[in-house]
Amino acid sequence: MQLCVLNLSRIDLATTEDKHYQIDYWASLFKSTTWEEIKMLAKDNNYISDATSTVYRLSQEEMIRLQCEAREDYYRT
Repeated sequence: MQLCVLNLSRIDLATTEDKHYQIDYWASLFKSTTWEEIKMLAKDNNYISDATSTVYRLSQEEMIRLQCEAREDYYRT
């Protein structure tokens, strides 16, 4: 069994292999704070575009949005 952990907050430490597989690009997506940043990343990558569409659609559904907010509140307190 192999367990791999990614520290997505340290994009500056991305290796050549990480950049080859665009792990740094995905990390940028997860660190994005605005929809504008996400849209800019999505325009260059079809996979990120699909992920963005899914996240946007899910965030529009109120029950899922409320569950996400409740999870954030739980971890915050």
